[in-house]
Amino acid sequence: MENTIIKECKRNYYTSLQKHARTFIRDYDESAAEVVFNILHVFNHLRENLGTALQREGISIVGFNVLGILNYSKEKGLPLNILSRLLIVSRANITGVIDSLVRNGLVARFNNKADRRVKIAKITKKGEKKLHFFLPRHHRRVRNILGALSKREKQLLSNLLVKLLGGKKPAPKSGSASKG
Repeated sequence: MENTIIKECKRNYYTSLQKHARTFIRDYDESAAEVVFNILHVFNHLRENLGTALQREGISIVGFNVLGILNYSKEKGLPLNILSRLLIVSRANITGVIDSLVRNGLVARFNNKADRRVKIAKITKKGEKKLHFFLPRHHRRVRNILGALSKREKQLLSNLLVKLLGGKKPAPKSGSASKG
């Protein structure tokens, strides 16, 4: 019932927004507005489904991504400012995420030997185990969420999103990490 009410409110809001825009914006592009609206809804859907599942496991989606990134730089670890830029989060946010991961024993933090102002994060054995526990479940959720799309449609969607980002692909090419 609640979901129906929310969907109806969103639809009414979107319809009134479209009507208002057509009236007051001379070069209003209805299809562009619809794309942005749908991307935002998909983003929220992904965040709710993937983030909530991870939260139930005791980790945030950013924390999960930190573990994934650190897993591929095991020996050296990574400076927090690099993690922040890779994850598109603020330094304050990455510090809080790392604090939580350190408290849970999933990440170790230490000073850079060359520059003590620089903090390095490194995944621990416990962090590796937790990541390997999460990965199959996470990928299963992703596969289920995108299950309505064919492989070709997923590739097309991915290419279109990359095009919107100006051609800068933020993730590895499809098929290089896992199938789905």
